[in-house]
Amino acid sequence: MKQTFFLANCLTWLTVCILTAQSETPCYPCDPSWPRPIYYPDFKDCAYIWECSNGALTRTSCDAGLVFDFLMQACVPDAPEMLFTCAKLMGQTSCVNATAAAAASGL
Repeated sequence: MKQTFFLANCLTWLTVCILTAQSETPCYPCDPSWPRPIYYPDFKDCAYIWECSNGALTRTSCDAGLVFDFLMQACVPDAPEMLFTCAKLMGQTSCVNATAAAAASGL
């Protein structure tokens, strides 16, 4: 149950806080109290990801030929059966009012 709640919160933030092509700084949440690293897509280049670990966001890359899948929290081939790859989510570009949206969702 706790993992489902955590994943739901991450999905809410992902929906609210996707990088725009012009944005240099990601607006992803990164809490130092989280028990393990969380990974977010880098919408400027889907071969890269943002890792949240110990409250710090760090940009790192997937291996060659792979793109990031948010739900799997892994770099995967960009295949049709992969539903939440970075490339498929690139149409969502709203990093605008993340704080208000998070407050409205109860985060």
